[in-house]
Amino acid sequence: MWLDQSVFIWSIVGTFRAPARWPCTMAKPVVISLLAVLATGPAVAKDLYPISVPGECYELAQREGVPAVISNRYEAAKAKVKLARLRDTDPMVHECRQAVNRARQSIIQASEWLDTHPQ
Repeated sequence: MWLDQSVFIWSIVGTFRAPARWPCTMAKPVVISLLAVLATGPAVAKDLYPISVPGECYELAQREGVPAVISNRYEAAKAKVKLARLRDTDPMVHECRQAVNRARQSIIQASEWLDTHPQ
């Protein structure tokens, strides 16, 4: 039976000859953990968005085409990648990174405070 599946998989892969065996030892745990992260992600991020960019980043956001109010995780990821790609020699980028780090720290502290002081 396994030989039949292997031949079928090789016929799909074609001439690339990449090993494509389905029963991986890590595949099931990786898929389960990925589904767990995806399932809990929206619940965790629900309270965080929409969030506005820090005031120090407003001009840079306008210049780079990032919205002033980030409304979901996708926009946040795009803004994070865009900020990471910019050079730190630009004073606006340097100020914005510092402001983002300060905002991130304040969100973490507020989250920790809420965890220790349930309402």
